Amino acid sequence: MIKKGETSVNKPIGILARLNITAETLKSYQPMVQISDNYLEKVILNSRVMTFDKGETVFEKKHALPYTYYLLKGKIKIQKSLFSSKVLDAESPDCLYDINSKIPNGVKVSAVEAGHILMVD
Repeated sequence: MIKKGETSVNKPIGILARLNITAETLKSYQPMVQISDNYLEKVILNSRVMTFDKGETVFEKKHALPYTYYLLKGKIKIQKSLFSSKVLDAESPDCLYDINSKIPNGVKVSAVEAGHILMVD
């Protein structure tokens, strides 16, 4: 059971199967379209999924981004300052690329709606 305010990071096989993450679905993300199916299967085996609920903190202000992150589902808000924020929607073309460059260090990221982030090692 996930406690309020915590995100869940799941091992790949179960959650990726439930989310239908396959080599074919990964090819809709850049630069995955350029990678062979055999290599993508290895990517899937070494990936994790972060699951978050609406209102949860996804990344704290002082965070490291040790993986390449792809927003698979949901919306997240990047709070750059008190009056400056940006919402990323998994259904937008921006999210066909990794979201690492969109999340500068020193900003808080919270979930606008529940979703999943693929963490590629």
